[in-house]
Amino acid sequence: MIPHSTLGALPCFLAFFWNRAQLMCIRLCALAFLLVSSALDAQPANLSQRVEELGSENARIRRDAAMYLSQMAASGQDMQDALPALIEALGDREEQVWFHTVTALATMGPSATAAAPELLKALKNFNARGVNVRWYRSVHALSQMGEGVLDRLIAACEDENANLRAGAAQALGGIHRGSERSVPVLVKLMEDESDLVREAVIKSLGLLPSPARTSLLEALSHPSALARQAACQALGKMGHDAKDAADKLFALLSMESDQAVLGAALECLPSIDAPSHEVLQAVMSYFATEQEDLRQAVSNVLLKLPPSLVVPALLHQLEHADQASRDRSVDLLAYLGSDAKPALPLLMHLIQTNLDQPEQLQPYRKAFLQVGNAGIPMVVEAMQTALGDSHQKTLDEMLTAYGLVAVQPILDMLPSQSESMQSRMIRSLSGIGKNARLAQGAMLEAARSKHPMIRAAAIEALASMEIKMETFHQVVTPLLQDDFLEVRLSAVMALAQLPSAVQKHLEALGALIIDPDTVLREQALMALTHAGDGASVYQDQVAVLLADPSTGVRHAAMRVLGAMGETTPMAIAQITWLGQTGGQETLRHALDALGRMGEQAESALPLLRQSLQHEEASIRLSAFEGLMAVETGSEKRLPVMLKALEDRSTPMRHASMKALISLKEEAAPAIPVLIQRLSESEDRELALGALRVVPSQMTYLELYLQALGHDDPGVRAFGCRALGNLGAAAEKALPELRNMRRDRYRFVREQASEAIKQIEG
Repeated sequence: MIPHSTLGALPCFLAFFWNRAQLMCIRLCALAFLLVSSALDAQPANLSQRVEELGSENARIRRDAAMYLSQMAASGQDMQDALPALIEALGDREEQVWFHTVTALATMGPSATAAAPELLKALKNFNARGVNVRWYRSVHALSQMGEGVLDRLIAACEDENANLRAGAAQALGGIHRGSERSVPVLVKLMEDESDLVREAVIKSLGLLPSPARTSLLEALSHPSALARQAACQALGKMGHDAKDAADKLFALLSMESDQAVLGAALECLPSIDAPSHEVLQAVMSYFATEQEDLRQAVSNVLLKLPPSLVVPALLHQLEHADQASRDRSVDLLAYLGSDAKPALPLLMHLIQTNLDQPEQLQPYRKAFLQVGNAGIPMVVEAMQTALGDSHQKTLDEMLTAYGLVAVQPILDMLPSQSESMQSRMIRSLSGIGKNARLAQGAMLEAARSKHPMIRAAAIEALASMEIKMETFHQVVTPLLQDDFLEVRLSAVMALAQLPSAVQKHLEALGALIIDPDTVLREQALMALTHAGDGASVYQDQVAVLLADPSTGVRHAAMRVLGAMGETTPMAIAQITWLGQTGGQETLRHALDALGRMGEQAESALPLLRQSLQHEEASIRLSAFEGLMAVETGSEKRLPVMLKALEDRSTPMRHASMKALISLKEEAAPAIPVLIQRLSESEDRELALGALRVVPSQMTYLELYLQALGHDDPGVRAFGCRALGNLGAAAEKALPELRNMRRDRYRFVREQASEAIKQIEG
């Protein structure tokens, strides 16, 4: 308990805090302290009691005991009487018991050396793909025991078990007293055949710079390549403490033939603060290597050196080296980002040179963009001189790719550009979309420009920027009736970007669907689809367009009629005929439109059924979805669903499963096929969803029982639920269900228990 004298001093202490908020905070802290102290007092800190509890058969009691013992050790309490029990607890299979036990031993440090033999046993197991908590915790505990376990660790370094050698070597790195004895052992292990051992040795030697440096410098001339490589890596771990190794490392580079050693030596140099210009000179002599690991080491070193040195070297490679070296240079420039600003002119030259070669262009484009917005003026300048639509498009897309950071530079440069350049730059803002909202004011002004192409670009940009709807209506209304085709077309496309705005401009769209220009007719129809049945006033005009000379217009007309929902028998007949006589794309549009018309498209059922056999999966899917909407009566739709469940197309099977859910108990004949689909991971979730809404059938008892043995817990839970729903009739399943109460997943166990209750009544 807290002494009364301490509590009595609290008011005096609080008096220093005149601020009421501070005073309240201190009071709350004091209250919390009292509560915590009381709670700790309520927990007996009797060491012998905790030791006794550590041997309990109850796992929870053992966990609590180990935790309290760990806390006692941390508080500095004498733990020698608990040591035998703690050593024995290292064999506990309960993970938390072991964790708190090894934590207590690590805290005890030198006074727990008697636990070393058991901890060394734990080092024998290391899973290269696992977490290996026990291995690392045991290493840490041994390293905390200090010089008292040095002999055991040194002996373990010669064990035949590589995991044990590695653990012992890593623990030695944490023991500085006596390191003059451990360093020679570690140096010897640098040529160990095990990667794990060598990695541990490198870490440990890096932690022992004073005694290890001399030995490592000598090891640079070791006959074993593995030892030389490990020596380089360990010196690198020492950092600045090994700076005097630079000369020997440079000398090693001049005579070394092993690629792994070369890579390790190169990576060591910047880590020990060797002179950057000398490191650069050394590393660039290996820049053209084809050996993958050495190439990676070269890249790692270059990214550690000052960019002011590296960028000129990479630019030299870009101008004079072979293609492979140029590729590596541009990749590194991309990694350097804004530090590679001096590379922008050359990168732009390479971009312009390779505009006709997309594969070679891409890395230059990536590096240029990675440098940041300093390159935006160069892109605009290149846009001005680009010839041909494809070249212009590539550069326009580069400007868009900058995103938000390009908005203000574009706005700053717009007034000084030609009409066509302003239009292209505004369209780049369209690509940036809502992130370009700060440009809305300028775009509203541009929408009133005397130049048609600027007006056209501006209205599409405004639509992409999530402009207020009222403002958009005011701007787009005159542009839908503009004298220039380009402007009217852009206004329609802007409407299509904002479906909620379409309804207010139906009259204008109704006039535009009969415009002489084919593209404008098609785009006006596409915008009209967003009006749904609100566009039905133009039903006759749209139906006439089913005979339009343009395939695109005919397809768009079908989409509008489908969106309207209700249409004339003549239009349905025309769409059906187009589906029968047109190409694959026309058929798909016809099927989609007929499906959206529902039961009134009954006359098209023969086309829908026939298209279910089409070789193209997307056509079969459109036909299935259309048939589900047009066909009436589950007795007619169910056979179609059952057949679709066997389709080789995943979307087709999934559409069938979703449709089956609506049939509920009438979907019972699909149960065997749905259970079969549970074996496919891509179908499992939807198949389970369908099975959940279909009442269990006694006929399929054996299938439900088989589900109990499935690998997926969701399927096992379904099996339990289905059997439980059968009630007493599923008595045969009780033994299996009782076994399921031991399932590793709680929700499966709970479902099994519920099923047993349902069956037993």
